[in-house]
Amino acid sequence: MNVSFCQAVNDFVVGCIFRSCERLKTLKVFGNFGVRDVKVPKGRILIGVPNAMGMQIEGTEDGEGRVI
Repeated sequence: MNVSFCQAVNDFVVGCIFRSCERLKTLKVFGNFGVRDVKVPKGRILIGVPNAMGMQIEGTEDGEGRVI
């Protein structure tokens, strides 16, 4: 799913998308500056969150997420 450059998208909306769409594997959020600190569920990938580590985060078992 690609919700890039939708200014209303923030951490809450991304969390709701991950909870609602169980089969969703990849979520792209380029240009959404309200997305900062989202826990990515295991087996899913969040792309486009600008941080010092990188722009792609994959969910892990412990819920922390790892930067790819």
